[in-house]
Amino acid sequence: MRYNLFYNYHKLNQTWEMIPDGLWHKLLSEYIIPGDAVGFKGLSRLVDIENYGLLEGVSLVPAGTIQYRPYCIPAAVRDIENYQEQVLLFAWNQRMQTQLQQVSLTELCPDNEFVPTEELVFTRGEQLLMTASNVDQHLCFYQLSYSEKRMLESLDPGIQQGLIEA
Repeated sequence: MRYNLFYNYHKLNQTWEMIPDGLWHKLLSEYIIPGDAVGFKGLSRLVDIENYGLLEGVSLVPAGTIQYRPYCIPAAVRDIENYQEQVLLFAWNQRMQTQLQQVSLTELCPDNEFVPTEELVFTRGEQLLMTASNVDQHLCFYQLSYSEKRMLESLDPGIQQGLIEA
């Protein structure tokens, strides 16, 4: 089952002006665990990623790639239904968590020299786990189990209102 968590998407949840940094930090420390991986939309080569401030000094361990359908699809794409992007993944570690916790979701932007992406992609094994995007302050959870859903709801009371099945 796939659930989406939106910030104020079609006024579903008016309690947040943006996804709170506290919730973002909790997700990174309690939902994303060692053994998971993270990728950065639009950055598909290690050389692209090592040049940005966010990951300066982080030991990047490539963990493969994943094809996924991003939240924002470029306007030039003709076949929107079948569009996918490939993202280079890196092993999740404490240093990566610390670095990403210094960033608000509002800072994700392709033009930002510190965080040059508009969407983060998280995986667990071969499965897409979560995407986080600045566009619409959007989090998308994939194949979320009942116990994972309950755990997420315990992180912030606003999640229960904003979590919708897609």
